[in-house]
Amino acid sequence: MADVFVSYARHDKARVAPLVAAIEASGWSVWWDPEICPGQEFDRQIVAELRIATAVLVVWTPNSVESRWVRGEAREGAERGSLVPVRFERAELPIDVRTFHTTDLDDWSGDPQGRQVQEVIHALGGQDAESYEVIRSAAYLSYRRQRLEDAIRYWEKATTLMETDINSPAMLMSCYVAVRDSGAARRSARIALSRAEKALAQDPSSGAVMAYSAYALATLVEAERAKDRMNRAMLIDPGDWNMRYNFACVLLIHLDEPDVALNVLEPVLENVAAGYYLNHIKVDPDFIRLRDNPRFKAMIAAAAARVAEESYGGPSLRI
Repeated sequence: MADVFVSYARHDKARVAPLVAAIEASGWSVWWDPEICPGQEFDRQIVAELRIATAVLVVWTPNSVESRWVRGEAREGAERGSLVPVRFERAELPIDVRTFHTTDLDDWSGDPQGRQVQEVIHALGGQDAESYEVIRSAAYLSYRRQRLEDAIRYWEKATTLMETDINSPAMLMSCYVAVRDSGAARRSARIALSRAEKALAQDPSSGAVMAYSAYALATLVEAERAKDRMNRAMLIDPGDWNMRYNFACVLLIHLDEPDVALNVLEPVLENVAAGYYLNHIKVDPDFIRLRDNPRFKAMIAAAAARVAEESYGGPSLRI
């Protein structure tokens, strides 16, 4: 398992190698598929490494912006909140990732202590980062490495940077419950609930926002309101996997209904995006109490087997 998955175009291997060396020298493990040769199962290996990496470093160049592989891997990193992009030759970035802070490396000499590469390393670890997106990426990286105190620090900062951000205070609720700081958990819940109520006033049918609000209500020990919110949301969109995942957390941690939580979670692990949820469940403190539950273990094993089977594919040359 590598900490950092590097996504790049094969033609750029020579310029990517010094960057990889600098990142490895800073203590991160890196996967960048330099040894994959034609005939190997490209799809399976690349997908597997991408799913287990804690950060996705995308190297944008005029070559890579044309690569379907690189663009797809960038989307995966963005959706997971772990994208750290860099750029050479002022390549024109794809529209869906232009909001992410991107480090330009055109003036980088190759020095591992150079300002630009240190900015990249800081983004991977989150130190001294000021960008909202970088801070959130650092929070998720810390969370997935089970460094909850660091994750809390980053999500606290993200919460102050964007008043419409509901996810950050919601993640803070989970972290504070895990470290047994009930006062801070309730404070984060009040922030999340206030923001969720404003968002629901604009879009009453948003399953994701309903999930955040239910989590906040449960954290504030308003169980009946939380259940009512969950029931309404499930009627509106029972196929919202993120919503179901969060409801399972609420039922497990705050309402003490593990069997109902498993009923809600099971369809999530049966859907096509199970690989993402499997990785998240492994580090999510909300699911610690289920680690030895036979039904939970069987669900995880079945989902892992299906994801592994679906990762097989015919050779497809990465360019």
